[in-house]
Amino acid sequence: MLTADARALIAQGFGLLGSACVHLGEVDQAEEVFRIGIQYAQEGVAAADLFRRLGEALLQSDRPGEAIGPLRRAIAFGGSAAEIMPPLARAFIQRKKWVAAYACLRDALDAGVVAKDIAEELRKCEHTLGVPLTAWKAKRIEASGKSA
Repeated sequence: MLTADARALIAQGFGLLGSACVHLGEVDQAEEVFRIGIQYAQEGVAAADLFRRLGEALLQSDRPGEAIGPLRRAIAFGGSAAEIMPPLARAFIQRKKWVAAYACLRDALDAGVVAKDIAEELRKCEHTLGVPLTAWKAKRIEASGKSA
């Protein structure tokens, strides 16, 4: 029966509480707090922020496979690609999903992330993907007439 604004405000409070739990090293507690906040937020940017925070907490606690789902939901709920794509790429890198990681990094660059902020991740992906990536870039340049 709460208004959307009230639910968003409550969700924001849960987001702050969950982040405080992460900062204190209580990741399991933070996960529960974020999930309760998501129930209040239901959808939209407030939910996106909570899913992003949850994904980053899972990534910090060496659970990259579990982090992928919440980070993808954050994008689906309208979260900022500039904030979400770099940690999503890191999760994919830790899971050795190189093509997905590279795609996320390209999306991050398109969203305005500075290349030097994700240079390490780009190098890892480009090194691992090697010749097939180089061939793909060359075909892309050939097809569009611009640099990849």
